Amino acid sequence: MNTEQPISSPSPWERGQGERLPFLARVANDLYTALDGHFEELTIVVPNKRTRLFLDEALARCTPSGRPIWAPHYATITELFASLSTLQPADELLSVVLLHQIFTQAMQEDETLEHFYAWGRTLLSDFDDMDNNLVDVQALFANLKDLEQLTATDYLSPEQVAAVQQFFSHFSEGHLTQMKEHFLLLWKQLPAIYQRLHDELLKRRLAYPGMLKREVVNCLAAGMGSLPDRGWMGRGYAFVGFHRLSKSEQALFDYLRQNAQRTFTFTDSEDKAPKTAALSGGKRTIITAPTDNAQARYAGQWLSQLQLTPNDTLNRTAIVLCDEGLLPPLLHSLPNDLPINISMGFPLSQTPTGTLITALLDLQHYGFANGQALRTRFLRPIINHPFIEQLLPEDEATNALPRLRQINAPFLSHNTLSPTLAQLCTAQANAHDLLHWLIDAIETLGANGQGDEALLCAHTTLTRLAALIQEHTLDLSAELLFSFIAHLLSLTHIPFSGEPATGIQVLGLLETRNLAFDNLLILSANEGNLPRRTISHSFIPYHLREAYGMSTHQQTNELYEHYFYRLLAAANNNTILFNATPQSLRTGEPSRFILQLLANNSIPNGQLRALQSPMSSRPIQPLTIEKNDDILQRLRERYAQEEVILSPSAINTYINCSLQFYFHYVARLRMEEETDEQVPDNIFGTAFHNAMEHIYNQHFALHTPLQAQQLQALARQEATLTAIVVDAFIKANDNKTSNNFTGEQQLNISILTKYVQQQLRADARLAPLTIHATESQAESYLLHIDTLGDSVKLGGIIDRRDTITYNGQAIQRIVDYKTSANPHEAKSGIAQLFDATLQHRPYHFLQALYYADIYTHNHPHEQIAPAIAYVKKDCDHVIHIADTALDDYACSPLNADFHDRLLQTINALFDPNTPFTQTTQENTCQHCPYTKFCGRKKEEKTR
Repeated sequence: MNTEQPISSPSPWERGQGERLPFLARVANDLYTALDGHFEELTIVVPNKRTRLFLDEALARCTPSGRPIWAPHYATITELFASLSTLQPADELLSVVLLHQIFTQAMQEDETLEHFYAWGRTLLSDFDDMDNNLVDVQALFANLKDLEQLTATDYLSPEQVAAVQQFFSHFSEGHLTQMKEHFLLLWKQLPAIYQRLHDELLKRRLAYPGMLKREVVNCLAAGMGSLPDRGWMGRGYAFVGFHRLSKSEQALFDYLRQNAQRTFTFTDSEDKAPKTAALSGGKRTIITAPTDNAQARYAGQWLSQLQLTPNDTLNRTAIVLCDEGLLPPLLHSLPNDLPINISMGFPLSQTPTGTLITALLDLQHYGFANGQALRTRFLRPIINHPFIEQLLPEDEATNALPRLRQINAPFLSHNTLSPTLAQLCTAQANAHDLLHWLIDAIETLGANGQGDEALLCAHTTLTRLAALIQEHTLDLSAELLFSFIAHLLSLTHIPFSGEPATGIQVLGLLETRNLAFDNLLILSANEGNLPRRTISHSFIPYHLREAYGMSTHQQTNELYEHYFYRLLAAANNNTILFNATPQSLRTGEPSRFILQLLANNSIPNGQLRALQSPMSSRPIQPLTIEKNDDILQRLRERYAQEEVILSPSAINTYINCSLQFYFHYVARLRMEEETDEQVPDNIFGTAFHNAMEHIYNQHFALHTPLQAQQLQALARQEATLTAIVVDAFIKANDNKTSNNFTGEQQLNISILTKYVQQQLRADARLAPLTIHATESQAESYLLHIDTLGDSVKLGGIIDRRDTITYNGQAIQRIVDYKTSANPHEAKSGIAQLFDATLQHRPYHFLQALYYADIYTHNHPHEQIAPAIAYVKKDCDHVIHIADTALDDYACSPLNADFHDRLLQTINALFDPNTPFTQTTQENTCQHCPYTKFCGRKKEEKTR
């Protein structure tokens, strides 16, 4: 006998009806009353497992003390459908592979699986949605003529009919474009593609989720299936906590209502009342935060303010993450003295196991050039990974690994690796080898003591994938396997262990279904997170999806709205945070639900405030390092006792930022920089210097006048110059680079060759030209420093010393090559060269004059002119200080002025009372490797 017993609970939102019990507590009371605690033949269908855990707790609380009861059976909606079907869930990869085969045959297109995979998943999602909502496939994909006429519209409302007509009015057969033709061709083939996919999966007794649901509904409706009469399903059903059902779910519920021995439905008026209640009152605070990390830190502060103890009912307090990416920083902010339950799991991709898998895949995908040559930037994340050192034998970890970490070349030969690393970093020939190589690597990690839940989860995922490929003999390319493994990593979460119904709850918004809390903290309540921004990837236009009852983003938004407001209405103490700072693609805007609260005056005065992060609440104080006895002793030992040359580069660094001088030259901190396959500016400049040195030392004789035609003739020999540049480039990389250049490097070598040609043509215009020295050590001299009480050595490497004919006179010059800047100016005089407050200080001039100053000190009777060759500008630049051209530096009245200011600067460097301080010109910080020490932010460098 079929009996239906609807149970109606009083609305929790109605005022004046006693204590406001949580929803699941009311459900438990009603079920206990109806069945007198006899739950042994009751199956409770719930939307998720978390509802089950909390309902069990509620049932235990409403049971009289000392009375034992049987727990009811539980089933999620997915488990309920699975119990009624003879089909097994199909893996997405297999479904897409089958769909690809069917598609290429139906459309007669030679579409690769790699190209098809992404939008094949979209098509599969459309099919899943169609089946889940029992859409009439033939009606949806009817021919254009039939849809325009809409002959069968009994199931469509007038609004839905209008929506369909509006869409297909754009596809009248008289106005077809090529894109529309292709779309309509696909549209006409989709019913056949859909049916053939069903047939192929049924042969294997498999089904994707929506297909499985449709099959169950069809079988029950045709009398081909029945409810289980024994086992875990029981004979009575209660549906708890469902807010919105798909059509297949509604059909199953209707069948159960008609055919089960007993059903319980709950009409609790929770569908619309929560928003009204939430907007009408309650204690709530909205806080704007400057960063995501500031929100995470506030969570710990918020829990401290609640003054909870382990004796409190802690699962009545919840932290809801609208952005699950906030979980890692949140974990570091929560207190250690209270139990925390995290239900959302931790992303596998963010675990050490996940990062190592990603690094290994990147190495296989991008890390090999010209056979076995390894790109260092893809090898470095592997050799620096914490798992690798423990994986290697002791001798390799002690000797080989530190050497590899110090290598700063863009490429490495495979035979330079230690045996274990060489085996781990070997290129795989195909997808089969790649997958099993990755599984072997994970098993090796586990055998070496790296076993944890993440490693086990990764191993299970990959071995299941390997079994699927083998069982169905899937022919995958390595490219597709890369994509699929990356997709699996992004979807897989590591479950946290522990009792889910105890402790402070940390969960996502969708996991709060049916739960109620007294204390509620919602983080990252930004528009785009709440409701979740969805990108509609579908072959079925929105109006058709809406007309045929398929899911739409509007339904998703309504679902988020319902969960949000029922949380607020149930809680006594609500605090909501959002990030108010625009970042990347985020706008910094609050959720529309926050704006609704504000518009309805639901936030009392004083409960809308801004959260100040520790970093933003006070300005960063400029960093200063006083010259104590230890620092002074280091300076004295380095420059006086060891007689290390005080180069013009060091002087320029000191003027730009004396704090950077301290880090680099005194503390001798060497920051590890990312190895770049591009040609860095310093390597580019060094290669140019090497090439010009080779030309003037090997192709021409020193101290011999060169004529213009000689230089022009060599400039035309591009092949010869390219060979010289290649050798110079390899030398600039400390001979760590072979001839296996990347496209980027080859392009830069070509540019460098053009610059060498330009310099030769510029030199030809100065002929007759005599080269006296190239890349030569300047004759250093000792300069007494009063503040040091000792002498320091001045010197450096002079790019070139030559003699030219200028205005009929022979002029000896010191030439400094510049490959990366525009010509400098010093219109106000020598003082500009030493003025650290200038945004664009002419530091090029200081270097050229510095060498001229040294040369004239050692050769007081010779005249020398400083000059700068701006390679990119194809010009030989005579330095102008104010209105004076320094073509005869020894006779220049600026000589003494420059020397005096240089001496003042060096005295300040060694003055105990002049500390090392931070520059005021933040543009100086853009290329400084020490910004993490001084707190200065540095923008991303782009090339």
